[in-house]
Amino acid sequence: MTYATSADVLARWLPVNEAPIGADDVIDLIISEVEDFIEERFTTLPARITGTTDTITVRTVRRIVVSAVIRIMKRAGDQRVSFSESANGFAASGSFAQGTVPDEVLTDAEILSLSPKKKVGAWQLSMVPTTASNPYAYGSDDGFTGCSLEIAIG
Repeated sequence: MTYATSADVLARWLPVNEAPIGADDVIDLIISEVEDFIEERFTTLPARITGTTDTITVRTVRRIVVSAVIRIMKRAGDQRVSFSESANGFAASGSFAQGTVPDEVLTDAEILSLSPKKKVGAWQLSMVPTTASNPYAYGSDDGFTGCSLEIAIG
């Protein structure tokens, strides 16, 4: 399913005078990659868009896709991260472009928005003493008969 277009990306690009006019093919390719990633990671997304419970709007998904595409395009070729590690005679090193794949550019808030809502419940357990003038007089004749257990689920 297509959630965004290159026109959506260009419309939200800031500053406006730096928008990549004429790069529609590149934008469409990145949109496609982001949408594929989102649908692979959030497999219930299409059903949630058309469903009646635990729904998400196409507008929300479009906003997330567009934001991710803009972050990828603004970071492309901009940031390279190098690493080098060694321990006990073994060594590893390398470099990679940071923020150029979808799973590195979705924010925690966007991931939460795309994630299915979990059905949760709350419960409370209380021990409530019944009538007693002396709480240590269990079984005595002062009216203390023990305690009751109250469980509330909601």
